Amino acid sequence: MKKIFIFTSLLFLLPFSIKAINIEVDYIDNVYSNRPVNNQVLSGQLGYIYADKNLAYCLDPSLLIATGEGKYAIDETYLEQNLTEEEINYINLVAHFGYGFASHKDEYYYMAAQELIWEKIYNKDFYWTDQEYPNGNKIDIDKYKKEIEYLIENKPFINQSVKGKINEEIVLEDKTNTLKYYDIIPIDDLEISKKDNKLIIKASKSGDYEIKLEHKNNENKSNLIYSSANHQTIGLLGNDILLESKFKITIEEEKQPEVIEDVLPNTENTDINKNISSICLLCLGIYLLRKS
Repeated sequence: MKKIFIFTSLLFLLPFSIKAINIEVDYIDNVYSNRPVNNQVLSGQLGYIYADKNLAYCLDPSLLIATGEGKYAIDETYLEQNLTEEEINYINLVAHFGYGFASHKDEYYYMAAQELIWEKIYNKDFYWTDQEYPNGNKIDIDKYKKEIEYLIENKPFINQSVKGKINEEIVLEDKTNTLKYYDIIPIDDLEISKKDNKLIIKASKSGDYEIKLEHKNNENKSNLIYSSANHQTIGLLGNDILLESKFKITIEEEKQPEVIEDVLPNTENTDINKNISSICLLCLGIYLLRKS
């Protein structure tokens, strides 16, 4: 009984949730990862990793994955113990904007996201070939990596300052081409809508406003890390996302048209009148003298 009690106590001290996790890998033809580890290059066929049917990524390229049920458990402390807050945030966004986001439906986005995750954590260059190392040709995925990073780094209208007038339609064009991924947070006295790549604003009152746009993952899933002794750690990432873009807008009162009264000059008893009269009399005198 004593041994059973000690073992049970230890279970409660471990940072793992005891739950049977089913790990599956859907291998991709003619794609192999090449991973520099301990002065050697490890190579293996790439596959989509699924943890209980949810897409996941490898966090430890030095170890092999274990498939099947009951070999992995949820590790609640892995991220905080092994990565900085900035690294956690980055790999989470990479997974979110990687495979499966919007039109990102082919394996190149999965490869790109996986490579960005490895590079961030281990600060090494990883690459892909169409055959196992040392054979095969390199597969170029740079444009897919750049596309994911662009979505992480760019937000529509961030930190801009805009001016407009009451009841005037203000049209702003998004130069980052990311507006379609953001939702508008309603504001009293402002009508805000999206059309194509433009934000349209109309105000009913003057004042200074802060407009906020949000991009978030609405799947209500948490990020989970799965660990297994002597096997690679797996991350179910890309959930619990909230990105904000804020900018200022100043709405001014409509200027009322100025009424300007036509004022006729007073021509009575002015010096100009006197001068004109004198000139006229002089001209008349000269005329009469010439006639005589």
